[in-house]
Amino acid sequence: MAISRTILFLTLLPVVTVALYVSLLGVNIPFWDQWIVLPLLIKKSEGLLSLADLLAQHNEHRPLFPRLIWLWLSGFTHYNVKMELWANLALYLATFSFFIHRTAKMWQMNAVSISPYTLPLLSLLMFNLGQYESWLQGFQTVMFLGICSVVVGLFLVAEKDSNLSFSAATVLGVIAAFSMANGLLYWPIGLGILLLSGSPNKNRVKIFVWLVVSALSIGLF
Repeated sequence: MAISRTILFLTLLPVVTVALYVSLLGVNIPFWDQWIVLPLLIKKSEGLLSLADLLAQHNEHRPLFPRLIWLWLSGFTHYNVKMELWANLALYLATFSFFIHRTAKMWQMNAVSISPYTLPLLSLLMFNLGQYESWLQGFQTVMFLGICSVVVGLFLVAEKDSNLSFSAATVLGVIAAFSMANGLLYWPIGLGILLLSGSPNKNRVKIFVWLVVSALSIGLF
């Protein structure tokens, strides 16, 4: 799909708008749910941080992997919350880029003709200020990481005859489940894709592995 300068400009405009919004209005102060990170930082500095702390439930989520990202970022930013906002934006941009790349490839393989203005429309759908609060909350790593894992993972699990893609999709399922509670739905959806994307006999090993890992993820949750 050839991209003209106009289409590229219109596609990047929503992304730049959100980036400017984060740059101008994002502040280095924990907000609301983000205060849960402070006890983790204290325990980390005292050498008392445990796996139970990282796996602890917060509301309906068990944000193990977002907590690891927050702790990692705090290590070289002196816990600058604004860096978490940029990390969230980067995760969403990576999700958008992957989705567009795979979708365009799928359209091309199936000889589907799509208006070039679909790209800026999709960009506007994902990068807009309708969710203005989410762009300014570091805690939203829970959602941004979960969404990234689900979108990328489901594309990968649909790839036939690729053990590497299947392995990556399985890992992403664990990340999704332990980022946001909605990520648990990844497992039944992925199972459906496995059952429909090829012969069950051919995919029986993958289906077995998928069921085992999904059962462990859901059980540990």
